[in-house]
Amino acid sequence: MKSRWLKFLLICVFACVAGALAAKLEQALTPTISHRRGALGIGYGLCYGGLGFNGDFNFTDDIVVSGSIGTFGYVSVFELGMKYYFREFDDKLRPTASLWYGVNSMVVARPSASSGLNPVTEAHTGFCVGAGAEWMFSKNQKHGLDGTLLFILNTTQKKRIEELEAMGHSKFSRGERLLFSFGYRYAF
Repeated sequence: MKSRWLKFLLICVFACVAGALAAKLEQALTPTISHRRGALGIGYGLCYGGLGFNGDFNFTDDIVVSGSIGTFGYVSVFELGMKYYFREFDDKLRPTASLWYGVNSMVVARPSASSGLNPVTEAHTGFCVGAGAEWMFSKNQKHGLDGTLLFILNTTQKKRIEELEAMGHSKFSRGERLLFSFGYRYAF
């Protein structure tokens, strides 16, 4: 039952994004402000691939495709996503809604040598949805800060934890489904 709702939610999100893209097709590659075709960022959290870098490309004034690479220390992380901005392109503070796919959880196990079990360090992927805001400042709004709260919709971590516990690993703590992200942006 839960997976039906998840599939329904994902289909609705993709339908909304596709509808928004179709509605703005003629503006797709020509943002109204020519000096802001995208942004590069450095920060921490899921939207930055852990501690890492993020790049945005503005399809329209409101729709952005985003990618990130970074590390959470144990594993390398990638993220691909789409953002929708709710206010005008020139506004300094712009709320966002986002959908991300990539590494959203990890499994790290360091069993004792006497257990005979191998250490495990794994990254697990899935979808997340987020809500946040971007605040651009400076005279021409090229510098900014952003923050996002994210909710994990699904991840491959849960099944893997069950497998490892069945193999004899001690109980794992389940990670939080609510994540955050914050960083610095430079628009170009």
